Amino acid sequence: MHFDILALQDTKIPNTNYEQLLSNQFHAHSCHWSTYCGLVCFSPNIIITPLLHTLDGRGLLVTVSDINSSFEPFYIFNIYAPAPDQLRYLFFSTLLSLLQSPSLTFLLSRCFILGDFNYSYTRSDSSYLKAPVAWLDFLSSSFFNLTSSLQLPTFKSHLGQSSIDHIFTAPEITPHCYNPDLAYLDLFWTDHAIISTSLRFTNQTGKGLWRANPALIHNSDFCDALQATLDQICNTQLDSSNTQLDWDQVKTRVQQVCRKFSRKKDNQRTSEIRHLQKLRNKLCRRSSRYNIICTQISAIEAAIAQLQQEQMDNLALRA
Repeated sequence: MHFDILALQDTKIPNTNYEQLLSNQFHAHSCHWSTYCGLVCFSPNIIITPLLHTLDGRGLLVTVSDINSSFEPFYIFNIYAPAPDQLRYLFFSTLLSLLQSPSLTFLLSRCFILGDFNYSYTRSDSSYLKAPVAWLDFLSSSFFNLTSSLQLPTFKSHLGQSSIDHIFTAPEITPHCYNPDLAYLDLFWTDHAIISTSLRFTNQTGKGLWRANPALIHNSDFCDALQATLDQICNTQLDSSNTQLDWDQVKTRVQQVCRKFSRKKDNQRTSEIRHLQKLRNKLCRRSSRYNIICTQISAIEAAIAQLQQEQMDNLALRA
């Protein structure tokens, strides 16, 4: 998984020192936090400017712009609604008053409203439409629920599962969005899935310093490939009259072997995760038989979690 911008909820940031610690751990270009929400930017080409956060810390509004002005700025309102009904209704009523205020200083027509809404649009969920009617009418008339087509649960616990996380897009933004997706994450990390969308105005970043992954040494196939390459270099390609040239050639060839093997392994892992995610989502959609296939889903989720942990370990080494 690769993201230019990552929105987080239920972060419970205790103080500004903890904010800096989290920012360093993400190895991000920039981060902005409220008490319960966070926005992490991984692209040096994107500028995130905080506009406001709600008094309860459950809403964080930012402007997103490009350093080269390659797209018109847009806005992200990241929210984390309370779970108790009474507090949730009060939260959305207050949020609606803010968004309908005459003193509003940003364009709603270029805004994302996303996060953990703690209510569902799926009739079978216990939290179905448990929000103020005025708020529901406001969203349905002014925004598009980008993730409604997924028809998959976004939250899972020992009590059950539901679809309570959403991405709403305003009219000017919706045509630029494509490929909404949901990916299961290891329950050890979070009880929510990650939902995402792509935008057509993304920017590419350059590569940094290359370093070999030390975990490769534990892979027997890699060791065999490296041994064969070193044997070939020693037998046919070294010039004993120039030690520095020989050493540079060894380093170059070793780097080529490491990169080729790592790319192949990464591609295999990514393909396997994609296949397992599709298989899991297909099984989850069979809601009438969920109890029967629960064991299959659990096994798939365990396999996904293991592969995701491998990815995270590699990312940590690159950071």
